[in-house]
Amino acid sequence: MAGTDRNDDAYNNTNYGLTSVDLGAPGVSIYSTLPGSSYGYKTGTSMATPHVAGAAALLWANNPALSLAQVKGRLLNSSDPTAAMAGITLTGGRLNVYNALTCSTGYPRMYITRPTNNGIAILGENTEFQLRLSDCGNVVSGATVTVTPNNGDPVFNLLDDGLAPDESAGDGIYSAYWLPGSAGPVNLSIHATNTGGSDLNDARDLTVIDVPGYSIDSAYPYAWTEISTATDLGLNGIDDGDTEIAIGFDFDFYGSTYNTVWVHTNGMLKFGGSNELSYFEFLGIPDASAPNNYIAPFWEDLNPIVSSGGIFSQVQGSAPNRRLVLQWHDLKHFRQVEAGGPQGTVTFQAILYEGSNDIVVQYQDASFDKPGFNDGARALTGLEFIDGTRGVEYANQVGGLTAGMALLYSPTNSNQRVLSVPENISGGSVTGNQVPQQINCPGDCFGQFATNTVVSLTATPDPGYTFTGWIGGGCSGLHRGPG
Repeated sequence: MAGTDRNDDAYNNTNYGLTSVDLGAPGVSIYSTLPGSSYGYKTGTSMATPHVAGAAALLWANNPALSLAQVKGRLLNSSDPTAAMAGITLTGGRLNVYNALTCSTGYPRMYITRPTNNGIAILGENTEFQLRLSDCGNVVSGATVTVTPNNGDPVFNLLDDGLAPDESAGDGIYSAYWLPGSAGPVNLSIHATNTGGSDLNDARDLTVIDVPGYSIDSAYPYAWTEISTATDLGLNGIDDGDTEIAIGFDFDFYGSTYNTVWVHTNGMLKFGGSNELSYFEFLGIPDASAPNNYIAPFWEDLNPIVSSGGIFSQVQGSAPNRRLVLQWHDLKHFRQVEAGGPQGTVTFQAILYEGSNDIVVQYQDASFDKPGFNDGARALTGLEFIDGTRGVEYANQVGGLTAGMALLYSPTNSNQRVLSVPENISGGSVTGNQVPQQINCPGDCFGQFATNTVVSLTATPDPGYTFTGWIGGGCSGLHRGPG
């Protein structure tokens, strides 16, 4: 549920989601019961939700024969369209109990649940389309639903036949996969006929991205360029802070082009928006949780407040061969303030290259002078795609980031495959030894390689434990060619 006020506006902390939040309901300054046998005014979706629950109870009291799906359908079908709910809820409307109690058939509605409008699709990979047709809460089956892309791709039908990706036949939910044939913006018009009422029309605007893979060269030559006297980004004294800076040229990251980047105090940079981190936390790659669409040269709990260094940037060279150098300089760990905490500082860089779109990260000093903290023992290093479904993780809290080391991330073409092999462990942990070395086995094995690369895995259990084999696994993701 989303929360609305007396003017049908969304309140500033409401839930929202075009495919995950169904509708709005009153949730601002609601007179309600309070602990201690008292009454008072409260605001939030916890106030909006009881309105919807109460509306459902009224529908069942009025007609006990209604199914759960019919009750839900009536509540959605009968909502009043509002500007505030448009684009942030599935229905684009606010609850109307009277309409739900008095609705009549013959006025079907269409609700598109996948994909999100103005979202992305991946060239050469299936994008699922799914919508629901409902008429006063009743299932609309037997309709004809067509989708017409304007990029020259074939027209395709959404079906309610129970065959994948459709989950159940005759439930009013129509689904299909679309395989984009070209990169760029595309409008897909959706037309439904034989609905039991008027024809229905809607559309989705998507951007199709040709997503590259990334190779990792862990033997890339270390070549430090000191920039601690260059532009100070002003992040000293700010814990868990970030700032947006100009890259100085167009830079392509995972198929999208950017001219600005957000730089975070905790050793990462993000494209397309703020880092969405108001506190420090450890994540892995890939991970759908925010943040996504980032480069993590040394994602750790750094503390510019107690550090004598800072974070600096400099654009070097001339077009078309410029590079942006970012330097996290002499930064202490957040736990430095604790008794016996790490007292050393780290200094490292991330370098973005114009034209090639290569990314180099390098480490002048990766030691906090404290066992368990040194050489990236608690750091994440890698890249992640905008939706968190793929990425390249070099190291995640396993160490190995030593002074004088450099990593080169290079975008590759379409002949990349992602290999993921879960480990079956009877207690303890497993250490994996891999060829080639860029596959990662701190837990499950995950790596990205050119098509037809032979990867060998060897697992050794901890003393006293048993390794009983690999669980399935296989190649998936970025491959779009034969082999």
